[in-house]
Amino acid sequence: MRPRTMTLAVLAWLSLAGSANAETLLVGVAAPLSGPSAILGKQIEAGAGLAAEANGAQLKMVDDGCTAAGGAAAARELATAKVSVVVGFLCTEAIEAALPILKDANIPVITVGVRTESLTDRRAKTGWPVFRL
Repeated sequence: MRPRTMTLAVLAWLSLAGSANAETLLVGVAAPLSGPSAILGKQIEAGAGLAAEANGAQLKMVDDGCTAAGGAAAARELATAKVSVVVGFLCTEAIEAALPILKDANIPVITVGVRTESLTDRRAKTGWPVFRL
């Protein structure tokens, strides 16, 4: 339940931040929607959907599969969709593969599950736009 609560809080904050815009905020949500971690990904999907509906945001859901290949594919899809921000990424492998792609697209990432401090510790060196909850 914790990832869903965090996702709801982040999306609520993001929708308030985007409410000054006339455009609807497009939030990318990367989660494992397949594989052994799919049950957690479905919780993120449900929480993000509720937050988006309550705040008038739109979501672009992508499956990162909790793998490096899935993370890179998800990042490319989100960059193509031109999302404003990405929320999610429960697995280190997926986010580490996605960050260089999202950095090049200038899309910030808020991870709700990866607790690896090295991600934010390397932010200054790599320029990765990553933030942890």
